[in-house]
Order: sequence, then structure tokens, then C-alpha cells
Amino acid sequence: MFIAWGEPRTRFTFSLAAIAVIIVGVAYMVDNARFSALALAALAGLTLGLLPVLITVQHPLDPIGSSPSGTIHAFYAAILVVSLAMGGLFAVWLRGRFASNPQPPAPGQ
Repeated sequence: MFIAWGEPRTRFTFSLAAIAVIIVGVAYMVDNARFSALALAALAGLTLGLLPVLITVQHPLDPIGSSPSGTIHAFYAAILVVSLAMGGLFAVWLRGRFASNPQPPAPGQ
């Protein structure tokens, strides 16, 4: 099965993505910063409010932590370390970029 449509978390993800596209589209059409902030905050609140009521059908709640495989734990740790390193390097790069040029270039330059 390519996509497990019977899994509630899969349906939640695709439904929330569709709702997010609609909310972002409406916020773009309204073109008001306060409305956009309120709409996106409502989307975040909806997401956080619905997460606790989701159930799992096909997967355990903590598939990595409850796995007896050391290989899965090692790959997860490696992915975590690489992600943290890349985030740190990105932060250092941003700091260096904005420290050397605090003003953004004018349009057309």
C-alpha cells in the first residue's frame, strides 16, 4: 500500500495540509498583516488542539523508542546529530551574513 489512507494520522496530515492551503490562500487574498497573523495562529491552535485526540491504528505511539533494534536507534541518533549540526552551521552562517551586511540591499541591486 503506497499511502495508508485508513491511518488516522495520514488523514489528519492531508486534511490539515488542505486546510492550511485554504487559510494561507485567504490570508494572501485579504493582504492584511494582522489578519494573516490571526489566521496562521488559528491554524497552529487547531493543529495543537487536534493532536491529542488522534489515535494510532497501524503504528505504535513511539516506534523508534519502543523498537528493540539498535540499528534504528543509531540511525535516529545520527539523523538527530546531523540535523543539529546543520542547524548550528546555518545559524552561524546567518549571523556572519547579517553581521557583515546589516542592511538588506535595496530592490534592483
